[in-house]
Amino acid sequence: MDFNGNLNGGNVDFLVEQISSIKIKRREKGTFNWITLESIPINTAEDLTFTFIDRLNAYGKDYEYAFVPVLEDIEGNYIINSIFSEFNGVFIGDFDNIYKFLYDVDYGTNARNQQIGTFTPLGRKYPVIVANGLLSYETGSVTASILNDDFDKTGKIDSVAIIEKQKAIKDFLTNKKAKLLKDWQGNVWLCAIVNAPQMTYKSGSSMAIPVLSFDWAEIGDPDNQQDLYNSGLVKEVT
Repeated sequence: MDFNGNLNGGNVDFLVEQISSIKIKRREKGTFNWITLESIPINTAEDLTFTFIDRLNAYGKDYEYAFVPVLEDIEGNYIINSIFSEFNGVFIGDFDNIYKFLYDVDYGTNARNQQIGTFTPLGRKYPVIVANGLLSYETGSVTASILNDDFDKTGKIDSVAIIEKQKAIKDFLTNKKAKLLKDWQGNVWLCAIVNAPQMTYKSGSSMAIPVLSFDWAEIGDPDNQQDLYNSGLVKEVT
């Protein structure tokens, strides 16, 4: 994209030399609230050449992305493009990495957890149910076979690559960072990994195909700016 040395910013023409940063924002088409996904510092014209990957997009949504020049705290005009989000498989990622599960993927029981108190006072036939807390979150589990990244193209099992990938996924799932779990059905959860991820092996594979399983718990709203900041999935813009 060629800006010819300046970006129009409403009532101000921002010279490239004057731009302090570029904000990348996103919203679902037809809605009003933008989520800031990234703020990129701009020091030279070359800094305007960059690639941004949105790892937080949900399947089946029509998004608008805005490229916003900023001079100190003043935002310029929004340069907007529309993109329909499509992908195949189950993905789990954080700010730095993302992994795709495509083979033998299975969800365990998905539960909506709430805080309910049950009291049994004397002289009553039925208990008293108290539900005065705001606690309401989902938990679940994922199981998937781990294969080398190019298996869907080659059809060949690469044991060395699988071992390396298996170790990388273990490190990723136990790095104690918040995760975004999403799938090609449109489900998306901002979550944390709980308990210890387990590796078994697919029956009949002679230990060549590891099977991963892990439990997760919901910790926030993936469409809420503050929850994304708090979880570290986007950097807070100061």
